Amino acid sequence: MDKPTRRQRGPKKPEIPVIWDAACREIPICSTMLGGIQRMANKKRYAVRIYGSCEELAADSNASATVIVVGFESARLLTVFQELHALGKRIVVTSMDADHIDSHYSCATFSRRIVTEQMLDYLLDKGCRRIALVGCGERSVNDMVHSDAMEKYLSKHHPEAYGRTFWYCARIAESFQELLAHRPTFDAVLCPNDFAAVAFLHFCEENGLRVPEDLLLASIKGSCVSQYCKPSITSLSVDFDSIGVHSVSTWLFLQDIEDDSLQVRLTIPGQITARESTGQSTPHATQYTPPPLMDGSYQGGPFYGEPTLQALMRIERCLQGCDELDLRIIGRLMSSDSYEKIAENLFLCESSLQYRVHNIFQRGQVNDRRMFVKLLNDNFTRNNSF
Repeated sequence: MDKPTRRQRGPKKPEIPVIWDAACREIPICSTMLGGIQRMANKKRYAVRIYGSCEELAADSNASATVIVVGFESARLLTVFQELHALGKRIVVTSMDADHIDSHYSCATFSRRIVTEQMLDYLLDKGCRRIALVGCGERSVNDMVHSDAMEKYLSKHHPEAYGRTFWYCARIAESFQELLAHRPTFDAVLCPNDFAAVAFLHFCEENGLRVPEDLLLASIKGSCVSQYCKPSITSLSVDFDSIGVHSVSTWLFLQDIEDDSLQVRLTIPGQITARESTGQSTPHATQYTPPPLMDGSYQGGPFYGEPTLQALMRIERCLQGCDELDLRIIGRLMSSDSYEKIAENLFLCESSLQYRVHNIFQRGQVNDRRMFVKLLNDNFTRNNSF
């Protein structure tokens, strides 16, 4: 008898079905999670099949009963969950705060409450006992979670410490001004994201506050901009690639569980990158790669409509596309050097310089050098790594 071929030696493995909403295809964070899914699936020798909607999935009679859902936190995503539940599918949720996920669903994701506690522990270990949560939007559900997490965590586990949230309604400077009025009360400032932290550092420069001498400064969500301030900002980032990897681990585990009432819930912790704003020496700004920036058009609340934060997000998108030479060019653009002199000093032909400058301006959404210099001078820190 002929020896069976490898293809004949057992049943074919099921594909891992992933609902990746078409509205999320351009979100870098979702792309990063999908990359983690693909990498883990390849490692386990499974194929991944992506569906753009529940209708596509329902039309596939061979689709697995357990589905990974990749999307952004919104009412649209909740509708997807309801449709999948109606189809009798088990769901593995990614990209949504663990505290917002129904207990009937499995998940591999992050928790804003846990990452807040992580950063509080870091500041407490630094000796801080009076912590201000600064730059929080009054209508931001995410910021409300951070504030509630700080209050409950300190009162339960560190009653000797004190925390207070400073809110803003229209402009983030409202929060900074209120803190300034209470400045002697606090020894550390925690911001809900790096954009708020950079804006606060800019505010400190203008008001004679020194970081970290007068206040330690840290951020709960890391971005590129935090690397290039001086002092650079200590921040915490979530590894969205790891979320993708662990969502596959969760899917695999559920294949062996017949009881649909049992769920698996994994929470991926954040990773703290200690920098100069909390007294940590950083040998080189570019050693840290932050998570991708989510497009502001997918979020509500005051954050994405605040002019200062919008400007910092433009700077963020600009920096995310920069290599070391681009950063040196930015430094020269901020000086009074002519383009001819910049090209000469950086050993570039003028056409190469103009090509790079055009790309820098395009990512920063400015038309010329004057607008670019104004963007950085008005919103970034005077002391920086450029």
